Amino acid sequence: MEIETNNRGSPDGGHSRSISSSSMSHDSALPTTTPLHSDDLDDDDNTDETIIPSPSRSKSTDGRSNRIKSTTKPFPTAATSVDRFKHGIRYISDGFIRKISKQNNVSRIHTLNLNNLRDKKIRYIENLQTLINLENLDLSNNLIEKIDGLKTLKKLKYLSLGNNFISTIINLEELSRLENLDLHQNQIHSIPIWFGKKLISLKILNLANNQISSFDQITRLRTLYELRELHLQGNPIEQNEHYRLLIISYVPSLQRLDGIIISEDERKQAKEQ
Repeated sequence: MEIETNNRGSPDGGHSRSISSSSMSHDSALPTTTPLHSDDLDDDDNTDETIIPSPSRSKSTDGRSNRIKSTTKPFPTAATSVDRFKHGIRYISDGFIRKISKQNNVSRIHTLNLNNLRDKKIRYIENLQTLINLENLDLSNNLIEKIDGLKTLKKLKYLSLGNNFISTIINLEELSRLENLDLHQNQIHSIPIWFGKKLISLKILNLANNQISSFDQITRLRTLYELRELHLQGNPIEQNEHYRLLIISYVPSLQRLDGIIISEDERKQAKEQ
């Protein structure tokens, strides 16, 4: 797994490290797309808006030699809080979706990649209700603060909201077919109680570089019986000396934690915790 430097500023003037998106199976990963230029987008989306800077990110751990290398490309380096003022807001409209997807019949769209809009960034998730057959949605590397507007996407299997400014996991309860959820590099402190009861198909969860500090939050993942891969590096709970063993004991279905295969010896030790 590749680790890349994140340039978002922290209160003490330091820099955080960003963890790349989790490894995905070939049937759930988004296809690589060419970065969008502002000249390629609609002219009716030119409204700019001043953005309030976000708090800092937490630091990730050093790379491990036996880490499984991700099959996906790392996301671009995140903008600093100061750089956020340089970006205008890109609004998601029906015409914008048709332009990017090059598909006039939106019901035929299965993959939508909005993760690299260069000079303008998305802040609001909106106008996606007509994408009834959408399976893969990438909204990473934007300015999103609230998860919303996804309830009608019943067929969604892959959702990336990594490298945004999200503090609360909400409005995902209807996505029962979701298999891969990427929320790395946000400001998330907690996992909602409903999470393990509603997202029953989840296989890969990336919560790296957030603010989760309590193992009580991890116990809410216990009922995700299909969960095979979990990323939590860069959260405060990683500082606990028994971090890996505790996570393994709380979520026994896992095969990989932070990109590292869970060994039989670790499983035995975790049972003794």
